[in-house]
Amino acid sequence: MQAAETINPRKGMALQVLAFLCFATMDACAKTLAGELPVLEILWGRYVFGLVFLAPIVWRMPFRQVVATERLALQITRTLLLVVVTGAIFTAVAHIPLADATAIAFVSPLLLTALSVAILGERVGVRSWSAVLVGFVGVLIIIRPGLSVTHWATFMPLLSALAMALYQIATRSLSRTDSSTTTLFYTAIGGVVVTSLVVPFFWVTPTPFAWAMMFVMGFFGIVSHVFLIGAFVLAPASVLAPFAYAQLVGASFFGFILFGHLPDGLTLLGATIIVASGLYVWYREGRVKAAAGQNAG
Repeated sequence: MQAAETINPRKGMALQVLAFLCFATMDACAKTLAGELPVLEILWGRYVFGLVFLAPIVWRMPFRQVVATERLALQITRTLLLVVVTGAIFTAVAHIPLADATAIAFVSPLLLTALSVAILGERVGVRSWSAVLVGFVGVLIIIRPGLSVTHWATFMPLLSALAMALYQIATRSLSRTDSSTTTLFYTAIGGVVVTSLVVPFFWVTPTPFAWAMMFVMGFFGIVSHVFLIGAFVLAPASVLAPFAYAQLVGASFFGFILFGHLPDGLTLLGATIIVASGLYVWYREGRVKAAAGQNAG
């Protein structure tokens, strides 16, 4: 149980918002570089410079403590999932507007609800299942399959969302045995190793601007996770969940300021449906758990 002095929901909410604004900033950097470097090289830069910024954090800790894990296979799996998450969204934003890609990717909480039933054996009510289905209708409105306006890259955020849902399940499972620093370390090291194996086949010598942008991405990549971990220390997940949608606001802002993209009417409608469905699932499941706790008491 958390000590009373460590519980600070308002600060936790602020850190959650900052974390997802950092994610939006990182995606904007990736889109800026998309015309100059291959996506795999951008991904490599994000992990390499992320490791640079992580080094001072883990340097102060005993090495054995940092690498100690009871579930190495799951750590590796989680790392690969995050590479897929980031790679798919970077590919998406290279071809479609930031807000569109981010809105579609926010189907992840709905996928997490569905996968929690299959993988974790959790129970989900009929109303929540209905909200999940409605959320997918929102995705279809944005993607508009079968219409001439559909771009193949609109399906990449769906891959990112699926990998993110599995990544969150792996993170939830690892939190029971491994420290957050250990998990962050394996994520950074694993990302560097995986991308370094393939980037030589796609290498394009970066310009000084590209190096600077990858440096910035590495910074925001690590800071976002530090903020995220801090948020969950200070406030329950049920309180923090809605504030993840700050990323959609950030993506819309950067999309307009940097690239002149404004979501069209159907994209806004689909995004609204996805966000509303996600918030309803969060609200409904919170009430169900609260009722179960009262009955148990």
